[in-house]
Amino acid sequence: MAFEFDDLPHFAQEYLVGTGKNCTRHFKRVEEADQALWAGVLNFWFLGRVFDRVRS
Repeated sequence: MAFEFDDLPHFAQEYLVGTGKNCTRHFKRVEEADQALWAGVLNFWFLGRVFDRVRS
């Protein structure tokens, strides 16, 4: 399952269209592997913050 321009929230689509950019040309597909990578990065960051607060 890939992330397409149509999957963006309505306000994000309006912003991109309002900038005058051709969204279909500039918007890259986000594959499942990319989504998993970002999920891992954000989880690592979030858990680091939680453990820092617990340790303090």
